[in-house]
Amino acid sequence: MEELRNTALPPQQLQRQHEEAQAAQSELAVSLKDYRESIEVLWTRAMGGDQTDPSAQAAAMVLLACHETNRWGGLMLKDLCSLDYRLLKAGFTVLRGGRLVQGLEPHTLIPNGSERFKGLASKWGGYLSLDS
Repeated sequence: MEELRNTALPPQQLQRQHEEAQAAQSELAVSLKDYRESIEVLWTRAMGGDQTDPSAQAAAMVLLACHETNRWGGLMLKDLCSLDYRLLKAGFTVLRGGRLVQGLEPHTLIPNGSERFKGLASKWGGYLSLDS
């Protein structure tokens, strides 16, 4: 509570903001199991399609944006609209609970994640990267 007293806001307001943030974090959180499964669902779709397949492209974009935001952070609403409900749910799980709330990059939760994400980036790099 000491750090709360050293700010311009009254301690009661800071405490309320802290409680609201904790409640939101709790509502947005997902289990590591659900996060891992959602990564696998999206990865399978992304690796099973090509640049002519909007849902494969969108699945790749969600994963890559969560993996390396500075390079792949161009995820847009139109990308999410390309996903069916199963893939959309997986995408929201990865974005919401895994990357944003827990702060865990997706490659850290799946077997051979670093190598698999290098393959994903290699496959989609010419089409999705902000660098291209």
